[in-house]
Order: sequence, then structure tokens, then C-alpha cells
Amino acid sequence: MDAGGGVPVRTSPFLSRYEYARLVGLVTLRMQCSNSGYVGLNDNESMMRIAEDAILGGHVDAVIRRPLPDGSFEDCKLQSLSIDSYSP
Repeated sequence: MDAGGGVPVRTSPFLSRYEYARLVGLVTLRMQCSNSGYVGLNDNESMMRIAEDAILGGHVDAVIRRPLPDGSFEDCKLQSLSIDSYSP
């Protein structure tokens, strides 16, 4: 498993629940701010559902930054992380 640029992942190859929840919130907020692309959606819950489906479907291009104990960090592409354990 690699972090995106051919560099192997030093942290867990799985998306944590915290990272998943934060990503759902960010994608939902982005959809709310640009509501012109999602006509007819005023309900926050349906936007969250669409955000979850987009993340689980691999349609979101995101990079997760994970801190390491030595003070550095690791950037992992969302597509390279396993997100099979989450169900919408």
C-alpha cells in the first residue's frame, strides 16, 4: 500500500472513524456552500447521505494528513486507504 506518490504508508492503511467523520463534514459543508450544483437539496441529512455515498464510492479526491510521533506528518490519498468497514 502506498501513500500516493509511490511512498509506502507508515501509518494504518485504514481510514479511521475520526477521519471519516471529519471528511463527511467537510464534503457536506462544501456542498452547502456551493448549493447551485445540488438544486432542490435543503435538508442537511440528505446532503450528509450524498457526501457519504461520494466518499464510499471513491468520487472524492482528498488527501488525509496524519501526524507522526516525531513531529512530522504523512499525507495519504483517500483512494489508497481502505474504507470497506463503513456503511452508509
